Amino acid sequence: MKTVIIHGHFYQPPRENPWSGIIEDQQSAAPYDNWNQRILEECYEANGWSPVLNPKGETSCILNNYEYLSFNFGPTLLSWIRENAPSTYMKIKEGDRKSLQKNGGHGNALAQVYNHMILPLASEKDRLTQIEWGIRDFQFHFERDPEGMWLAETAIHPETADELVRAGIRFTVLSPWQAAYYTMDSEKTVKAGNSPLLWQRPWILPCPSGDLTIFFYHPGLSSDISFQHLLGDANQFYNRVDSELNLSESGQLPIATDGEIYGHHERLGNMGLAAFLSKIQNSQDKRMSNFAAQMDGVEPAGTVVLQSGEEDKGSSWSCFHGVSRWYKDCGCSTGGKEGWNQKWRTPLREGLNRLSEETDRIFQKGMGRLTGKDPWEIRNKYIEVLLNPSKGDDFYTHYGSGKKSSSDKNLFFRLLEGQKYKMFMFTSCGWFFSDISGIEPLQNLMYAARSIDLYSPFFSISPEPALLESLADAESNDPSMGNGAVLYTSRKFDREKQKFKMAASLILSRFYSLDCDRESLGFYKVLSYTAETTDENIYTGEIVLQNIYTQSYEPFRFEIQAEKKLFSRMTLISRQKSVLLYPEDLSLPVKKSLMKALSIFRNTSSRSISNRFCDMLSQLNEMMHLGIPGNHHLNESVDALLYYTLREITYLMEQGISDAWISFEKIIQTASKWGIALPGDLTVWLRTILDRGIEEWRIKNSHNRDEWEKAYKELKILLTTTGSIPGKPITHTQKGMIYDVLFGSEEGRRLLSFHKEEIRNDLLKILNFAPDFHLPEVSEKDRS
Repeated sequence: MKTVIIHGHFYQPPRENPWSGIIEDQQSAAPYDNWNQRILEECYEANGWSPVLNPKGETSCILNNYEYLSFNFGPTLLSWIRENAPSTYMKIKEGDRKSLQKNGGHGNALAQVYNHMILPLASEKDRLTQIEWGIRDFQFHFERDPEGMWLAETAIHPETADELVRAGIRFTVLSPWQAAYYTMDSEKTVKAGNSPLLWQRPWILPCPSGDLTIFFYHPGLSSDISFQHLLGDANQFYNRVDSELNLSESGQLPIATDGEIYGHHERLGNMGLAAFLSKIQNSQDKRMSNFAAQMDGVEPAGTVVLQSGEEDKGSSWSCFHGVSRWYKDCGCSTGGKEGWNQKWRTPLREGLNRLSEETDRIFQKGMGRLTGKDPWEIRNKYIEVLLNPSKGDDFYTHYGSGKKSSSDKNLFFRLLEGQKYKMFMFTSCGWFFSDISGIEPLQNLMYAARSIDLYSPFFSISPEPALLESLADAESNDPSMGNGAVLYTSRKFDREKQKFKMAASLILSRFYSLDCDRESLGFYKVLSYTAETTDENIYTGEIVLQNIYTQSYEPFRFEIQAEKKLFSRMTLISRQKSVLLYPEDLSLPVKKSLMKALSIFRNTSSRSISNRFCDMLSQLNEMMHLGIPGNHHLNESVDALLYYTLREITYLMEQGISDAWISFEKIIQTASKWGIALPGDLTVWLRTILDRGIEEWRIKNSHNRDEWEKAYKELKILLTTTGSIPGKPITHTQKGMIYDVLFGSEEGRRLLSFHKEEIRNDLLKILNFAPDFHLPEVSEKDRS
């Protein structure tokens, strides 16, 4: 049996503001709030419920691609998915669990070094922490030990390889051009030269501490999937794989790509992959497997020596010079204009290296004084708190000084958080692209700023001036952006202000008595809140927040100006720093949350819903300074009225208010009759409603037949109106989720048993399932 391995490296850099823990607005990701949300829907979620279509465009089956795809997820990304998309998170875990059963106890998932540092350019202590954090993170999510580990940019050098072996990692995956020489069957050493022999079998890399198995991927196929749109034709993809397998003496064909190609970089790439996987399933001589299983089934071809790279610093898969892309202008870049250079990389790397040395010195001295224990062992174990902040007290009891002083405890955690951000500032994306003014380098600079901020109690002389001196030499290719020092200074003030915006959102939630159960946001939880009215239009008070990681307390005194409770501005004061905020200063997620809460809160009168909305929208526009499309007044813009009416109705639909569902259907029909264009954002709003509805049906209503039938009626209204809505708001992914709810649970199957033919026919039509789509029969147990 011939074996195909396709590896997807799923990764996005951490995007949270290091002061607040909130991902800020990213307008380039519109209509989503940020790129994590957009790529989640296009890729990570889509691969969990990926349809295979027949020639008529009907769904013939739904695959969880993670069952067949070798994969790794960046730890910071997977934690975000766990928190924000639990259904997708469970599909990822389910894929690994089922692959264990299919492949003799070898799962598809690989670990990854924690925050995508280029390990050959890191210090030994940082390499060890990155590997240990990556392993522990993997154990937490997949509930087993990892056999393999994905290295950021597949960057490796001899020390990195040996450290993987010492950590218990059995294999890693590399590009074939990272091989320098190989030896087979005790024969003479041969120059590798990108030989096809490299990808046909695993190889042994001898290390001082033992052997590390290396899998090299097929370069041509991997490149064509990524850049030549091979996913657009499953037949062509299958035929290419078939021809390459015929060249492999071992019958092994490994492929490796960025995971985001399967749906994000390549639109509907997840479906192209699913169609290919379906063909493999129907093949008599081919199967999907993973690298760990191949270690048991295929003998290594021999030993290999890796390229040393420029200046003997190591090699990687995306820089032909070695790892030069991450510290100098080597000629490798992505994006940018003709004539641009990447000379800024060197002063950025040098400045951060000096800062790293200083923070390490402070950490070792400060932690040693506080605890008398090995600081680096404590840092390695700190991953337990990152995975579960509620374990902070236990962690301090075990590793701290034993003193209960809140001051010592705060210093203990400030040192550890400073080390976390010290490593985050070396996230590889900061050097990958064309200019220092890009999102990724600026994010790294803010990690550096936050590390300095956390270590401020320990510095006799701040290292910030020295960092700025280096950054001043990092000139942007865009003259209007200045240099790294200018960018650092301006962005630092903006990012620090985000903490005040977060505090304002928590204050406003209580001010309007709309979301009092919200006890935390980002990195902070509410310890106390007091407020009073000083006159008719001014409200004052104080909120005290605690950082869940550093455990430090921060009081914010506030004064709200709000005529008839319509918030117009807020003054916040914390530790002698004062910030003035207006409604338009609130971040987009917070603004949406407040709008939603206000909509629901104000929906209490007995008037018709349409009349209520006309009044409500005017108030919301005044209150939130939303602005009107085309800069017209609200009453002069039918499009704006429709936009905000549908926005508010969808908020109420999320609450299951029947009037809202009925009004939604009427508005859609009226808009279609009058030829009024519906807002493009409606697509995303409806997906959100359906996602949350599906999850509620799965959890809350699993034992209530009436609720199931009510949910089905609402589902039918939503799905049958999609012909009038642009952008196909009901995705293939959501169709797969609906299928899981109705057929993957006992209560769902029981519902079908009462109205079997009616609902079955509706589902086949609405969800576009093919006549031969396999719908499980309802058991006698479910009927009872």
